Amino acid sequence: MLDYHTALVLTYALVCMDGVIAVVVWQSQKRLIGMELIAASYMLPVVAVGLIAHREPLTMISGNVLYNLSEALAAEGMAIFLRQPRLPGWVLPATALGTLVLWTAAAIWFPDNIQLRNAVSTIITLACVCRMIALLMRDRGQPVFLRRVTLACLGLHGTVCTVRLGAALQNLVTGRWVGQLLPEQVLPLWYVLELAVYTNLLFFCLLAMFCGRLAENLRARDRDLWAEQEKQIRLSETLATERRLHQEQREFLHLLSHEFGTPLAVIDRSAEMLQMQVGEEPPEAPRTGAIRGRLDTIRATVRRLSHLVEDLLRAEQAGLETARRDRLDAGALARQAVAAAYNDAHGGAKGWEDGRVRLDITDGPAAFLGDADMMVMAIANLVANGLKYSPADQAVTVTLKTSPATLTLTVRDRGIGFPPAELATVGQRFFRASNARTHTGTGLGLYLVKIILAKHGGQLDLANHPDGGAVAILRLPAAGAAPRPIDPIQPAALVKG
Repeated sequence: MLDYHTALVLTYALVCMDGVIAVVVWQSQKRLIGMELIAASYMLPVVAVGLIAHREPLTMISGNVLYNLSEALAAEGMAIFLRQPRLPGWVLPATALGTLVLWTAAAIWFPDNIQLRNAVSTIITLACVCRMIALLMRDRGQPVFLRRVTLACLGLHGTVCTVRLGAALQNLVTGRWVGQLLPEQVLPLWYVLELAVYTNLLFFCLLAMFCGRLAENLRARDRDLWAEQEKQIRLSETLATERRLHQEQREFLHLLSHEFGTPLAVIDRSAEMLQMQVGEEPPEAPRTGAIRGRLDTIRATVRRLSHLVEDLLRAEQAGLETARRDRLDAGALARQAVAAAYNDAHGGAKGWEDGRVRLDITDGPAAFLGDADMMVMAIANLVANGLKYSPADQAVTVTLKTSPATLTLTVRDRGIGFPPAELATVGQRFFRASNARTHTGTGLGLYLVKIILAKHGGQLDLANHPDGGAVAILRLPAAGAAPRPIDPIQPAALVKG
């Protein structure tokens, strides 16, 4: 016949097995919230039963403290898993401390009255069971059958705890068991068997809930993976289409350069020769002035078309090329860029030191990593725009300032500025401000500058100066070490914005 000690050993073995399984599940699926508390709630009884088995007052008290704490942990773990409100942080320590104080007081003042200590533990157990029942009653995320089975398990154990509490209180008051339904020696055996059934059935229900959550997470992950794969496929298709269109654009631009460049050169050369012939005629000759005017118009138009073709190719090339990472001196580059812009604007007739461009460079080296040709082109375009849109008697100011992290080059002119409503659009490809359309240009200059700066980790800010004119602020990350002297380079061809 099954006796009390055999049932206790069986229950202990089952709880050990459940605890090991819970720890394995927790360690393998740490993303399952609440599983760590469930695992702890099944491992603590293993230690608690081992302590209680020694039958010493201190071990008995410690074992019951751990057992009551395990029940509180199970209820808290279920709340976390079901994503329901948690108890305040002081509740779990208070549960352990309360059990310790009450059991210690009962052991000191009533050492022979085990029913009082049983009543204390049963009250805490009943409170935890009622909390888990309330959590499941509010939850609607678990399968109906699983929720009902778990509620039945908790309800049965709560009923047994209530009966046990009543029996303990009755025995405490009268010294007799409630109704004398079973002999006093038999009841502990049934309590242990019920506890074994309850702990294992609750563990299987919790394990089923965790498996359901894993399956739900797996399905959600599969959906995310499918969505990510579809996104990658669409992105690959988009990139392939973009590359194809980009290649077609390059081919078209090269065709445009070849097919337009030669005829435009022929037209320009022919107009130049006609100008030379007309120049040999006396000024008072009939229609000489009109012919000269038409030839000037032809050559100006040819130059504008040639610049457009060159700008398109240059912008395309800047978008495709990889910027070099040489250590450069920003001050030397700024001087070269100013010279290139000034010579282009004046046909190389005189140097820029005549005051048309004012260059203010902070003392000391201003080092950065970049491509010299690209950066000269970018700075020269900003200076060229300032010269083009400023009156001839107004200077363009170029200022270079350095800090440990940033180089800042500012180009300020006294020209027409930017329409405030169009500032966000200036610098887009082919866009020209409404107040700049009386000047020649392609709308590619600032666009090219932005491309070059992006390749160097910099940025371009455009604004209107309070005293009139435009301000272009070029920012680049500074290099930590001193720059090496740059090799002399030919002034880059400019893009007329």
